[in-house]
Amino acid sequence: MPLPLVWLADVLRGAGLAVVEIPGWRTRTAPGALPRPVGVLEHHTATPTSPARPAPTVDLCIRGRPDLDGPLCHAVIGYDGTVHLIAAGRANHAGKARASGPNPAGDGNVLYVGFEWDYQGVDQGPSPQQYTAAVRATRAVLDHLGRPATAARGHRETSVTGKIDPGHVDLDQFRRDVAASATAPAPGGLETMAFTDTFTDWAHNRQTVESWMNNVDRRIAELHAAVLGLQRSRIPGDRNTTNAANLWFDAGNWTNQALGHIVAIRAALAHQQGTDPTAVADALRPVLADVIGPVIRDAVTDALGADNDHQADAIVDRIATCLAGQGAA
Repeated sequence: MPLPLVWLADVLRGAGLAVVEIPGWRTRTAPGALPRPVGVLEHHTATPTSPARPAPTVDLCIRGRPDLDGPLCHAVIGYDGTVHLIAAGRANHAGKARASGPNPAGDGNVLYVGFEWDYQGVDQGPSPQQYTAAVRATRAVLDHLGRPATAARGHRETSVTGKIDPGHVDLDQFRRDVAASATAPAPGGLETMAFTDTFTDWAHNRQTVESWMNNVDRRIAELHAAVLGLQRSRIPGDRNTTNAANLWFDAGNWTNQALGHIVAIRAALAHQQGTDPTAVADALRPVLADVIGPVIRDAVTDALGADNDHQADAIVDRIATCLAGQGAA
């Protein structure tokens, strides 16, 4: 007999999500009563992640820990928004649950589909792609179960042992986003949209994907030109021959790699009605700091010497602000 959650793959793909079916997930289950879910429970893995290492906890969630046998969830949502399916049966993710929202108390492993968001949770919050994927995945599962958005709960809301996950997530806002996601376009960035598809941006203007990408290209070109204009200017305090343009060229390799992440983040945020440039810039800053921060910091240290981290942070902040459309470089 098939396990009760084998429908997850089709439901999540139907919501426009990138889904990876981990071998054996359809027959994987922990001992005990099988799920009869009435809600979705959100967790974080407590593992540091990054765009380069978006889902390091998948294997742990399959095998389990010394103190708890696997599987530890039904799906892992990576830092890049990809959903990795772990188990279609019982997962040891919730333990004893207290009543929360419209959901009763009882065996949380029976009552909930468990999503582990792969991020550290104390010093690190979820990425924009990860958050968007969790909203969409949660909505898809609740729709399949015929349950309201309020049936989405965080582990800290049901735990009887003081769990804190998911960290850095406003669960009331998360449920509002889940409720609002019913009429939103499918997520996943520009790769899921045609150039002629239209959407409403954060300024409430209707535009096509192609016109939006052209605006991004224009802003980056303007930023590039502005830096090149400083090519003959020495940086104050520079002990070497480095000038402002060198900083740009030192970051060239990063630009090619990170632009795809930035475009995907902005495309996902563009789907959210009412998102303004300040919110876009705030969302971009931690990702830029993670990817470009080390490159910029090394370049600034070479140019100005040690103890100039504030200069590197200012450059990252300025790039985020310009890409968000808040002003020229």
